[in-house]
Amino acid sequence: MTEKSANTAPRNVNTHIIALGKKFHSDVEALTYFSKHFKETDKNNRPVLDGTNESLQKYLASKGVLEFHIKGVTEKSDWSDEPKETMHQLCNRLCEMLEQTYDEIIVSHSGGTDSETITQLFLQRGTRNITLMRRSQDLWPGDNAGRTETHIEPMAKWLDKHTSKATEKKYGWAFKNLGWKMKFVEQLQPYNEKQYERSLQNKEFLSWENDYSNISSWAQNSGDVFAAKPKRVCFIEGLEKPIITLHNGWYCFRMHHDSQWWGQPLAPPGVDRVWFWMNELVPELIQKLAHLKCQEIKKIFNERNTLPTQAEVELMNRASHPCRLRLNRAMGMNGLTEFHDRGEASHMESLNAFFGPLEFQPTPGEDYDWKHWDITARSKKEHRQAMNKMKIRDTFYDQIITPNIHHHFLNKEDKTLYGISTKTIPIMPVTEDMIDGKSEENNTVMSSGIGRMAGMGM
Repeated sequence: MTEKSANTAPRNVNTHIIALGKKFHSDVEALTYFSKHFKETDKNNRPVLDGTNESLQKYLASKGVLEFHIKGVTEKSDWSDEPKETMHQLCNRLCEMLEQTYDEIIVSHSGGTDSETITQLFLQRGTRNITLMRRSQDLWPGDNAGRTETHIEPMAKWLDKHTSKATEKKYGWAFKNLGWKMKFVEQLQPYNEKQYERSLQNKEFLSWENDYSNISSWAQNSGDVFAAKPKRVCFIEGLEKPIITLHNGWYCFRMHHDSQWWGQPLAPPGVDRVWFWMNELVPELIQKLAHLKCQEIKKIFNERNTLPTQAEVELMNRASHPCRLRLNRAMGMNGLTEFHDRGEASHMESLNAFFGPLEFQPTPGEDYDWKHWDITARSKKEHRQAMNKMKIRDTFYDQIITPNIHHHFLNKEDKTLYGISTKTIPIMPVTEDMIDGKSEENNTVMSSGIGRMAGMGM
């Protein structure tokens, strides 16, 4: 926390943004501060940041002047030395630490490849008193009410039953003999208008786009539905598989501050949130995963007898990519069932994350047809609340964000902000002959980059 930050109780404790040497827990604060020192001296040599060409944000992150940080992940700027321990050894080291530190371990369990792999680790170790916390799939309205009623709702209900039955079958022995429990988050309580506006003023969350622009964000759980825990408890989330890109002939790690839902609220107040793959307890975990993933990507392109491109490598990070299952296997990850394993469940989760949980709905769109819905007293209230929050959001963007943040960081059409990047961290070369030229190549690229950006003064 710094004197520049208005946020006295950050909800995203595992992440922050560094802007000109100062720490911020809000992109709005960070970019407002940075914009005061950001000047263009040459109108004919302006940097570009339009969501496609990310030259400005990559450059600023590489210089350390505007950079997204994740605890245990971004402290080390070179991952080219693969951790010597196996993935199994690293995972067991973390599990042992958690078992010795906490009275109760809660795993956020969806059955997807992250949470299922973590749960299997604790089962193999015979860890007692694990709670599998599940959030049921929720109905969300879309622009086409008929399509939503026909396809989404039955699919969500089927996935709930499918996941519950598979979990009970697979972990029945642990439920009976190890004191394991399966609990459901019954309700998430969204911020009302006053809470939402107060949160905006306090810059409570990291990402404007994920946590505020989406007024039904998972982050906006008031916490009223949870009771504080008297004992020491940790809440484990499967954040996140390494995001791989291609840079200067090297496979590299890079993430953006708005690429994940860092502020998910399912953890009860007073518990420690632990991101299993990205943490400062065993920072080698994410590095090992990155090496395993890059090794498999390298094999894929060798089998094709083609050189990788940045576009294709970045597509391989998506849940819909044909190589997803193969890459997950290379990292030692499996889903609860074939359905979870092959990504269909991930698509459901992604849609759910985008539209928000049922308790936060309905969130009206411009062309939403309310006549197709049976409007209950509760949904009428939430409709009014949603409309009021949208007005608060848009007013804040127009009156606070737009005048104070440099236009290069604004996506005015969508009323959002462009992503802030971590440093680009090298993992392994595309070809072996890149190793000796690594330092020289990076220096050459950096020099040319400084030349291109010479028209900018700070």
